[in-house]
Order: sequence, then structure tokens, then C-alpha cells
Amino acid sequence: MISLDNSELSPHTASQAQSYLTEMHKQLRLLDVDIKFLQVSRNSQTTQTRLASIQDRLKALRGYCLNILNQNQLIEN
Repeated sequence: MISLDNSELSPHTASQAQSYLTEMHKQLRLLDVDIKFLQVSRNSQTTQTRLASIQDRLKALRGYCLNILNQNQLIEN
């Protein structure tokens, strides 16, 4: 798990950031599982299902990153 130095953040912002990091960690673990299953898939339907799942996880991770960056911009302004 990634630790967060939240000494310069408000408690609310630190809590939100930690929630995002926790969810990102979970999604990364699940992404790892999806990739491993993709590597051993033998059926084209299974391959397509895994690729769709991987794409969804990557979109979710990107969204979390953008939300964290947007929060950071709000703090700096």
C-alpha cells in the first residue's frame, strides 16, 4: 500500500486522497489477476472478456489519478 504524507493537507482532503489510493491499490491487484488470466486464456470469448475487464480497470485507475490531480490543483489555487 502507498503511504501518504498528509501533513500539509486538510483532514478532509487527506481522507479523500487515502480513499483513492486504497481503491487504486485494489484495482491494481485485480488488474494483475486479469492480466494473468488473459495470459492463459485459450478461448477467444474469454480473451475478449478479460481485455474488456482490463480496459475498464485502466479507465477507472485513470479516473482516480485525474481526481487526485484535480484535488491537488484546487489546493494550490
